[in-house]
Amino acid sequence: MKRSMTSRSEKYVCVEYGSFSTEKLPRFQRRRASKASTQTYFRFFIISLSRYARLFRMKRESPREIRRVIWKALKIAFEFLLDTIAPPDANVKKIELLSSETFLEEAMRGEKLEESPGVLHFLPYRSTVVKTAIIEIKTHENRKIAFLLATLLYDFLLSELSDLEMFQNFTSPLVLPIPITRKKKRKRGWNQCDLLAQAMKKIDRGKTFEIRTDILQKIRENEDQVGKGRTERFKNLENCFRVRDEMKTQGRNVIIFDDIVTTGATLSEAKRTLLSAGAKKVVSVALAH
Repeated sequence: MKRSMTSRSEKYVCVEYGSFSTEKLPRFQRRRASKASTQTYFRFFIISLSRYARLFRMKRESPREIRRVIWKALKIAFEFLLDTIAPPDANVKKIELLSSETFLEEAMRGEKLEESPGVLHFLPYRSTVVKTAIIEIKTHENRKIAFLLATLLYDFLLSELSDLEMFQNFTSPLVLPIPITRKKKRKRGWNQCDLLAQAMKKIDRGKTFEIRTDILQKIRENEDQVGKGRTERFKNLENCFRVRDEMKTQGRNVIIFDDIVTTGATLSEAKRTLLSAGAKKVVSVALAH
């Protein structure tokens, strides 16, 4: 039996058995396939099945809970299978094991933050770890790295919020991710900014921010921004956003965030849309520049 595999960073994974080959797009999160992770996957799989059996023994099962437990067990088994067939890149495995503090140290090693007028950011996109992490959540839906980046974003927002509250009366903010169109989300399967928002919800638990993913919508797919000048980028994004329910933004302080800022055209257009919908003040934030 002959088997060859491409790296996870490639567009697809190809597994060959003699003259037969199959190609599979990496649509699900891949975790590291090591001895430790194998034991972890197996342990969670057994725990999930045990809990499923216990629900029946106690005769207190609900259909929703049963479906959730079964889905979790199947997902764990499927992720382990994918990791075995196509292990993630070594750099990805390294990033997944980093704490938020260590990741920030690695990101800033030998780098300086460049100014981005009108947009707050805290990571340099030139850094290898930053670029790898953002590409990972954008193209592979890596929720572990998304949680890592969301932790850094959450801490950054907290530090900025203290200054905004003191000097600009910026209280009870509504936090919104930059959306993508429905067509693009169906094609890709997720929005990387939504992953960050969902992770921040788990961290915050409604204590400081109201984090919503259903208020700001992108209603028009713009042309690719690559190769366009600053003026062309801004014009390309005109009227591509809308607020689904203006009552939710009336008189509110709003924080909008994106993964990367280049010219700031996307965040600028989203900010204009929110102000037109009655937002009191809008602050634009990005992970990296």
